[in-house]
Formats: sequence, structure tokens, C-alpha cells
Amino acid sequence: MSSQDEIFQVIEDFESWLEGHRAVVLNRIVVPYAEYADRVDDFKSRLRDALPPGVIRAEELTHEGDRILRGAREEAERIRREAEAERERILERARHDAEQLTRETAIIEEADRRAGELISKAEEAAELEKREADRYVVERFNQIQHLCERVLEVVGDGREELQVPDQA
Repeated sequence: MSSQDEIFQVIEDFESWLEGHRAVVLNRIVVPYAEYADRVDDFKSRLRDALPPGVIRAEELTHEGDRILRGAREEAERIRREAEAERERILERARHDAEQLTRETAIIEEADRRAGELISKAEEAAELEKREADRYVVERFNQIQHLCERVLEVVGDGREELQVPDQA
């Protein structure tokens, strides 16, 4: 029996079971709760067992993709914070060095030139770290995109497995 046939059989069994518990009072279904809970659990278990492996794998890949995306975002944020902190340390050190150099009257011009160089290097270093962090994030997003494409393929395969042929 195909997984599609198994799923339809479980649904038909559930409908039959419910019909067997229909009461005359206001055409309602009356079932003791414990029996209802047991039957629903049984039907859910049978439905899960009837699912094609592709559907289960698609769910696993979706969860894995979500986990990777969260990790990539956290990693990117950590890298950005570290780059910003390093940039601030470098700039502060450059400012401090610039202030110290300007206090020395004998080398005021040299101090200005060096301060400019230090600030430029600090900004270049910070920019480089930012570009590297951005490259890392793009790489992780590409990996996640690839994973999502794989999930979509698995879902498509699962859907094709469940397609009911036309009976025209």
C-alpha cells in the first residue's frame, strides 16, 4: 500500500470511528475523553508512519536551516561587535598617541602627521575587518540558501509522491 493510500485509510478510519459515536442529542459526537485522546494519538502515530521519508527529511532540513541561520546571525553579530570594539581601541590608541605627540612642542608637526597615519590605518583596519565579517555573512547565507533549495527539492519530491493520478 502506498504512503498516500495509508494516509487516506487513516483518515477514513478516523471518520468511521467518529460516525460510530454520533449521539441523537443535537446530532453531536459523544466520546469519553480518554478514549478520544487514545484514538487521536493512534491516528496521529499512524499518519506519521505513513508519511514518505522525503517529507520527514524536509522537516529535518528546515530545522537544520533555521539552526544554521540563527548561528550565522549570532556569529556575524559577534564578529561585528568585535570589529567595532577593535576599531574603537585602535582609534582610542591613535587619539591618545596623537594627543601625547602634540604635547611635545619640539615635534608638533611630526605628531600631526603620525596621528593622521594612525587614524587612517585604524580606519583601514576596521574597514577590512568589516569587509571580512560581511564576506563571512554572505558565505553563510549562501550555504543557507543552498540548504533551503535542497529542502524545496525534497518537499517537491514528497509532494510528487503524494500526487493522486487523474482518473479521467
